[in-house]
Amino acid sequence: PNEPANIIPVNLDEENGSIKCKNDAFMAAMDPELKISISKLNASSCCACFCSGMDMFMQSCKGKGVLFLQAHGTIMEKVLAAGEEIVVDTNCVVAVSDKVTVDVQRTGGCATCMCSGEGMFNTTLKGPGRIILCSMPLEKLRLLFPRPPPKQGKASEAVQM
Repeated sequence: PNEPANIIPVNLDEENGSIKCKNDAFMAAMDPELKISISKLNASSCCACFCSGMDMFMQSCKGKGVLFLQAHGTIMEKVLAAGEEIVVDTNCVVAVSDKVTVDVQRTGGCATCMCSGEGMFNTTLKGPGRIILCSMPLEKLRLLFPRPPPKQGKASEAVQM
């Protein structure tokens, strides 16, 4: 990882050989023939595609054996039963099994949408399948440590000939 992170081992044999993860989550794999491609978000509605805040495409990792993902903060892994649903912060999603569907639900009334800091929609993940979440997504971590502004005056100190 480029920054301190937790390493999450995922046994692809237990995931029917495939798992979808967000960009920057893949770290390594034991399978030299692992195939990484882009696959469409398994959204249950058009609203989920455009309002969930998740990228429309995720990395699809297909292969055998152990795959290693990276994420920040506390890691939560859960296997959702068929029809079981969990409401999550979109940025906290690290990976999902292929059969997990993504949808959205309104956060509440007008005042809640504007004043709670959660926005208008929350993301829901519906089983069956495994989900991996983190408590400190890279997007939030980058906000805590912004890049310093470029130093002024360096160009003017160059030697002129």
